[in-house]
Amino acid sequence: MPIKVREGGAWVEVSSGGSGGSSDPIGTIVAWASSTPPTGWLECNGQSTSGYTELAALIGSNVPDLRGEFVRGWDNGKGTDTGRTLLSTQADEFESHNHTINSYTGGGGPLGGHDGSAYNGSIATSYKGGTETRPRNVALMYIIKHTATSGGSDGTDGVTPLYVSHACIVDRKATGTAGGTSKVSSSPFKDFHWFRNLNHIQFDPDNIVTLAGGTPYGGFTLPNAGSYRIDWSAPFYNVGRFQTALEWVGKGAGFSLPTSSSNPGVGELVEWGTSEFQYNSGNNGQSRSFGSARVTTTESRMYIIRYAVKFATATYGLGVEGDWNGTDLKQPGSTNGGTTSGTDATLYNYYSMVNIYKEG
Repeated sequence: MPIKVREGGAWVEVSSGGSGGSSDPIGTIVAWASSTPPTGWLECNGQSTSGYTELAALIGSNVPDLRGEFVRGWDNGKGTDTGRTLLSTQADEFESHNHTINSYTGGGGPLGGHDGSAYNGSIATSYKGGTETRPRNVALMYIIKHTATSGGSDGTDGVTPLYVSHACIVDRKATGTAGGTSKVSSSPFKDFHWFRNLNHIQFDPDNIVTLAGGTPYGGFTLPNAGSYRIDWSAPFYNVGRFQTALEWVGKGAGFSLPTSSSNPGVGELVEWGTSEFQYNSGNNGQSRSFGSARVTTTESRMYIIRYAVKFATATYGLGVEGDWNGTDLKQPGSTNGGTTSGTDATLYNYYSMVNIYKEG
């Protein structure tokens, strides 16, 4: 079944089945209704397994030649078809049997001698039938899997992965530091003028993202062409109505990077985040706007999370801090195999967060 995600207001298929894309293990043999084997498969015609190391290790130097052959389940100790090894061939054969013909004496009948004596010799019948004994059948090509689509050497996990890399970036601040003041757009600017900050790469094992340098609002850049899923969320406190949006800024004519709060640049909407509400009176809870989008790029592109709020809230509008005195958690790698003598972990507050998944 195909997998689809939202892109630009429409559903886009990003993964589906296809030739060679199954999870069948190497060495699987199936009947194929075409004269051309699919990608990852060979015809079972006795050909060499040279060049297919994993298949050769499994079945030897040649694939079985199943052209014009019926396949029989290996006896493997049952006792019905003894003396067979796996992949061995077997000639055609009739089970031992006999026929009884009654003999007669006297006369010139079909079995009698011309002189009236008994006839005891052999009698030949005329030939009937074709060149072999067979049941009704349909001709198909047998094929064998020679290469796993991906994953382990036996192909058992040979499903093409939808995502091949994952990175996470955040707005990270020292404990006790609030998310910042939420700002309301005012003339000459319209709503979604302001940006959420992103300043720290939490993890990125394959270098699929960089923090956008030279801008005052902490965007991020996907430096390589490809298709990506981008999930984001950002907290707000006591701001009334609020919503986020993902914007991309291109390199061509008509685009410009933001340089200051009075020059937000020119970019295009990728996708809207969720519209939420936090009542602007008293000490109310904190909530988040979430969003998800799929993008396909042919060049390096920069992205920014914009937001709009109903009310400006000083200091805490972009998130309430956790003001902690310390922690019993230890800094990663400081405990020497699990002892309690490690260094106390550094405390941080996380606010805006973006997860990026690169498609395979």
